[in-house]
Amino acid sequence: MKRQAVVLIAALAAVLVVGIAAISSGSAQQPGPPTGTLDLVLRGRESTFRYVDNPPRRGDPERPSPGDIAIIGGTLRDTSNRRVGRVHSIFVRIRGRRQEVDLVSARFVVEGGYIVVEGITDEPGRTDDMAIAGGTGRYAGARGTLRVTDTRRGARFRFSFIG
Repeated sequence: MKRQAVVLIAALAAVLVVGIAAISSGSAQQPGPPTGTLDLVLRGRESTFRYVDNPPRRGDPERPSPGDIAIIGGTLRDTSNRRVGRVHSIFVRIRGRRQEVDLVSARFVVEGGYIVVEGITDEPGRTDDMAIAGGTGRYAGARGTLRVTDTRRGARFRFSFIG
């Protein structure tokens, strides 16, 4: 009888330990990468622009030469016009195979973390698609694409996360 009680207590203790481990590991897990879309807006009047004219110098941000750098930042808003974060981006002009292009690296600091984007732009005033390279916080493991659309008053950003 004592032996059965000891075995029963040991079995119950094992079940209890396994149950506690499952509960604690389940609550400690981070949510998966984001899915769906996120739409943000950058108003022109709420953005900053800095231009670095490296040799060969032209002095004209409208006609950059290879090596020139543009730094753009500003306040991000959601589609209901509420401030939700900031964007920090850098554009470096390089010579492509057929034309000059800009390499782009950007960080979107939003509620819950930030999103990192990398890409290439080839013509101003158009829509560009870039790669979502990752993120932090609720955007950890983010993958997908960002569509940037220039508007008369700024830019629209549509993030499409693939999870």
